[in-house]
Amino acid sequence: MEPQPVGRTIGLAFVPRRRPGLATITVGSEALIVDDRAELPHLLSPTAALVWSFVDGVGSLDGAASSLQEGLNMPSFSVHDMKGGEVGGVIPASASAQIEVRLVKDNDPKVMIERITAFVRAQGYFITDKDPDVATLAAHSRVAKVVRGARNGGAWRTEPSDPQAAFATEALRAVWGDRLVRIRTLGGSVPAGPFIEAYKVPTVGISIANYDDNQHTDNENVRIGNIFDGMITLAALMMH
Repeated sequence: MEPQPVGRTIGLAFVPRRRPGLATITVGSEALIVDDRAELPHLLSPTAALVWSFVDGVGSLDGAASSLQEGLNMPSFSVHDMKGGEVGGVIPASASAQIEVRLVKDNDPKVMIERITAFVRAQGYFITDKDPDVATLAAHSRVAKVVRGARNGGAWRTEPSDPQAAFATEALRAVWGDRLVRIRTLGGSVPAGPFIEAYKVPTVGISIANYDDNQHTDNENVRIGNIFDGMITLAALMMH
């Protein structure tokens, strides 16, 4: 059967697998991956090692986290959009996929992008950052144009013991008491990462929306009661 760009793109996006020639050595909570082909070792952090244990081409990452909060402390890979195909039986010349990687504090954005690009290259693709010309297409059986999006900020996290976090905790407990819930991270860059890196200031995220607000998707909403509660929350922070 003639290879289809759409099918190949789906394979890149949805089949987590390890290529041959990789050996895994467990070192405490970390993992050392030895690449025989490139003769390079890769040391994975505890978070990366946990994800790696699920990437076998058979298992699923769905069971990697036992709770929502634990899941928020792990990176994620999502496909936002896929395009390809023609009307009738014409084999499409190309296919595209828009992906997003949600990072956590332990991830370096540049390193993660390089790893994704390296994975695509390892599947036999010639990588370019511009539309390939006829000569490029003729010279390579598989060509992938990889373009980074505008948002490339890293994730951030402020420790609960930080003075600014303690200040916010005291201010909000003064009005909400035991209803206040503190979590380690909201996940992702939110996207305040570049601002925090530039000014070197601790940052605390304050959530005021309802839990079922369908944020960034269809029927996004905010409960009127949460707006009024948000006013009280912000006033408490400013007047403490």
